[in-house]
Amino acid sequence: MAHNGPQSAGEPTAGELEKLKQEEARLSSMLASIRQQKLAVLHSRPLTIGVIGFGRFGQFMGKQFTKYGNVIGTSRSDYTKIASDMGAKYIPLSDLESFVMEDDLDVIVVAVSIVSFEDTVKDLVPHLKKRMEIKGKTSCPLIVDVLSVKEHARNVLMEHLPEECDILCTHPMFGPDSAKHGWQGQTFVYERTRIDKVLLDPSKDRSFHRSQSENEFLDEQG
Repeated sequence: MAHNGPQSAGEPTAGELEKLKQEEARLSSMLASIRQQKLAVLHSRPLTIGVIGFGRFGQFMGKQFTKYGNVIGTSRSDYTKIASDMGAKYIPLSDLESFVMEDDLDVIVVAVSIVSFEDTVKDLVPHLKKRMEIKGKTSCPLIVDVLSVKEHARNVLMEHLPEECDILCTHPMFGPDSAKHGWQGQTFVYERTRIDKVLLDPSKDRSFHRSQSENEFLDEQG
């Protein structure tokens, strides 16, 4: 008859494992509650959305976002008047630190070309780190890309951004011409890449969303 030897001193007992599972469930429930409270606070005020790359596509997105929140644009060229005409604020890219340090900045949309994308992200990082040093680790805005090539954007953001920054990779399957009358009925492909330092499986989280309005998309992502 087989005889099990004495349990090793460092081996957890069944009771200890059960306690750990209960603690894990308690913390998971607490985190879910905190997330709901966070969403309630976000929805109680307009989002502030920064757009890096305020060219034609950046302006197109910024104009729609101004209907539902505060928009701050930045770019190499001077788009101060265009931003003002649509009700947005404009900060030159040469003053990227001021752009990142805006008090209520919730989201940064990186709307530059694929050629400029990695350098733009690298330039952004030191200012994000400074923001977190001054305003706290949880102050990093959600970083969103709009490139059509998802793997490249995902890899660049994962490689360079601080782990405290949540990442949303998107591909709006429309543009200034096809959606000039609004986003209703248009399709967004998006992947919640990293949330609260947790990496999500892209094969399980990628979503196709047919928007009924711009506001619906902002609500879902916000």
